[in-house]
Amino acid sequence: MRRETVAISAISALGITLLSSMASAINPCVPSSKTGDLCSCKVLELRPTQFAVGMISVQNKETELASKAAPRLRAYQQKHPEPVVKGPGNALFITDHHHLALAMAERGIATTACQLQADYSGLDPGLFWAKMKEQNWAYLYDENGKGPFSPEDLPKTVAGLKDDPYRSLASAVRDRGAFSKVSLPYAEFEWANYFRSSGISEADIRGNFRKSVRAASAIAMRRDACSLPGYKGPSPCP
Repeated sequence: MRRETVAISAISALGITLLSSMASAINPCVPSSKTGDLCSCKVLELRPTQFAVGMISVQNKETELASKAAPRLRAYQQKHPEPVVKGPGNALFITDHHHLALAMAERGIATTACQLQADYSGLDPGLFWAKMKEQNWAYLYDENGKGPFSPEDLPKTVAGLKDDPYRSLASAVRDRGAFSKVSLPYAEFEWANYFRSSGISEADIRGNFRKSVRAASAIAMRRDACSLPGYKGPSPCP
């Protein structure tokens, strides 16, 4: 029995060593990085393509990250890389995973894995942002659902993202199963804007989040939400 235990421990240690080695074996993102490449990038050098996130969702991500030791964190980062577009000056603009990026910044995690979706570094800023809008890779509405604003007003790092509590509410309602997760970009922001006018106040969300999630889950089933992505209530639309 003891020999079996030692053997199992040795195999586990070897697995962790291999995991650590595999998770650290990526090169830094550089100007010559090509579309599809997985590379290491600095979290606070990543440029946001939206103005806001849900800070409750960010805090939940922080809790998840805190539970991961270094080797598993690196493996997690490579499994969930930040999707980036190379823009003017070879800056890296993230097109998703803003909550994760901010959670890493808040945790003091300096680097992560990035995957290059496209290289638009040869375009001037005007053409760059036109291309980003065409690809649905920019959401130019603020934490109050107002906009669109100019891309020039976007925060320069994820540390500048503002809190939209209705975005956290939308994520929690989706996770509760009141609407389906869909691939449509910014679907949760559409739901956030719907809940913004539903009678649930910011004070409600901040004061009793669970109660707000229950209320919003019922609201999500209303027929007037039937045009929203992932709607699961009565159909067809009126």
